[in-house]
Amino acid sequence: MRVSRSGGTVVSLNAFVSDPSGISNVQIWYRYESGGAIGGWWPLAVTDYGGGNYGASLDNNAGNQAYNTLGGIDGYVRWYVLATDGVGSTSNSGEQLVTLQYCIG
Repeated sequence: MRVSRSGGTVVSLNAFVSDPSGISNVQIWYRYESGGAIGGWWPLAVTDYGGGNYGASLDNNAGNQAYNTLGGIDGYVRWYVLATDGVGSTSNSGEQLVTLQYCIG
């Protein structure tokens, strides 16, 4: 499993997932963190782009979720991919970080 991301207000989270028995499910989970502020884990809607490529978009302004957790200070999005293969075994990508920096204006 390979994971990648691109930044901005909307963060694109991508993974390449493959298994000889096929892939039955891919989930991407995230939470916001900064210092002592840690939000709960949330799932994202995952798109299957074909060829083992999966992705999701996280809009940091949606519902003020980032602001409500981080309080307007810089922080992180911690995320991971959980994939299930065709025989029910799961694999976790390990947690990844995306840095968030607030801009005024």
